[in-house]
Amino acid sequence: NQSTSYPKPAARHGQSVIKLNDDSLMMLGGLKTKIFDDYWILKMTGEVWTWVQIKVNNKKWSNTQIWCNPACRVIYS
Repeated sequence: NQSTSYPKPAARHGQSVIKLNDDSLMMLGGLKTKIFDDYWILKMTGEVWTWVQIKVNNKKWSNTQIWCNPACRVIYS
């Protein structure tokens, strides 16, 4: 098992995960006994991988159903 830092996201399913680069993933939303509208970055370097929660401003405008929408990374050149 890979060790990860605290704090870390609560257990869930249905989340969207996007590969940002070779060492980082972004996780959006999910569902368990409640709908999550949080955003996390997992930095996969070193012995202990690090979770970083992304602060969301104006949460009243956030998409509470992000967990059921597909996510992808688009790079414009």
